[in-house]
Amino acid sequence: MGNEVLNKRVKALPLKVGDLVLKKTWQKPNKLHPNWHGPYRVVKEVVSGMYRLENLERDPFSNRGNVDHLKKYYQ
Repeated sequence: MGNEVLNKRVKALPLKVGDLVLKKTWQKPNKLHPNWHGPYRVVKEVVSGMYRLENLERDPFSNRGNVDHLKKYYQ
């Protein structure tokens, strides 16, 4: 199977306002450092694939989260 066929089968999870997500970490000082931080709450979808986030204490983030760098958090 080619990559085109495999990519058609992947379905992105739609995020809704109020969902809890984990955000990907970019700074990795060593391989034991965690890759994901969170959970954070989705406040608003700014544009398709871009979300405004806040932590659980309702403090908003200054930057937005791209859907490629977020994954849904299940309790």
